[in-house]
Amino acid sequence: MNDVLTQPFYTVAEIIEKTGLSQAFVYKSVSTGEIPSRKLGGKILIPAEWLKEMSAIPEEGV
Repeated sequence: MNDVLTQPFYTVAEIIEKTGLSQAFVYKSVSTGEIPSRKLGGKILIPAEWLKEMSAIPEEGV
């Protein structure tokens, strides 16, 4: 994930692509604050740091 260092934010579409989470889940998590975000114009941006932290969490049942 070297791009975390060069790209400070990801769009919802990029988060979905990188994590495999569903669009509905990402939007709901953003709206409840479970996923931190910023709005810029009409876009929702998610900090790359969140993705980095999330990828460090081991999957349940593994």
